[in-house]
Amino acid sequence: MRAGVVPIVTNHVGAKEVVEKVDSNLVRDVNPKDLAEGIKNYIDLDKSRKKEMSATCRELTKKYREKVKVPEFKENFNILRDKISDGE
Repeated sequence: MRAGVVPIVTNHVGAKEVVEKVDSNLVRDVNPKDLAEGIKNYIDLDKSRKKEMSATCRELTKKYREKVKVPEFKENFNILRDKISDGE
């Protein structure tokens, strides 16, 4: 998604919350027929809608960059470590 690739995911993955913000039709049931329908629906979209969805993918995933997430992870890890050390 960060590269602008529009994913089609199942409703049993964590990424579905982000993908739904692009277009809820990209989140499909876990069965071949529904996944195929999702792919066909995407292929049938006009070029301008695909570009719009691609741009939305890039925008929504900006906050998942390593420069943002690593410091956030370290901060949360230290908080957890301190709570464990203090016996909370």
